[in-house]
Amino acid sequence: MRIDPRILPALVLLAALAGLPPARAETVAAARAAQQRGDHAAAIAILEPLAAAGDSAALVALGRAHFFGDGVGKDRARAAALYRAAADQGDPEGMARLGQLYFHGFGVEKNQARAVELYRQSAVTGHILGQISLAWALENGKGAPQDLVTAMTWYEIAAAAGSKDAEIQKTHLERDLTPAQLTQARTRAAAWTPTEQQRRVIRPKGAGPVPYAGRRLSQAMLES
Repeated sequence: MRIDPRILPALVLLAALAGLPPARAETVAAARAAQQRGDHAAAIAILEPLAAAGDSAALVALGRAHFFGDGVGKDRARAAALYRAAADQGDPEGMARLGQLYFHGFGVEKNQARAVELYRQSAVTGHILGQISLAWALENGKGAPQDLVTAMTWYEIAAAAGSKDAEIQKTHLERDLTPAQLTQARTRAAAWTPTEQQRRVIRPKGAGPVPYAGRRLSQAMLES
């Protein structure tokens, strides 16, 4: 069953009102495993009904399938609708990936300020993709005024969570900061923690590794 993106938000709302249980994490994991072995048709067969039932992880995974054209026709507008449905539920990966589409103008009208807003919403939950995306935008003054100290703060936070890409990016950025600025960023990062409300929307699996592409990191993040 293919979902019309125009009615997707209504389907998600109806599922929530009906009290349908969310899909088990291992069900979406099975779809991801099918994608990894190249069985995209099997993955779509798993993800479509889960997304229609409002499962945010399935919405994100299905959105990625439509973005890349894996098992379905490549449709970035549809990917945006799926990411938006997940983001509307507070899903941090949905926020970050919808932000990427706004940042580049894929499937939606380009709006880098909106992208930064979504990155920030994702980042404060502890989601690595949101944190790196926000840091890169602030480092380069895209969608918001350039703020190297805050960019370094988010790279430090993401690196502390295990992101090798953030480690590489902060090494580059360190060259552009004064010792006082570095100290300020590191102090902020060390003191940072998501609020209790924000912790509740962190997905345990996190964002996964983000391929490094030097100063083209923003484009590379779309492929993660």
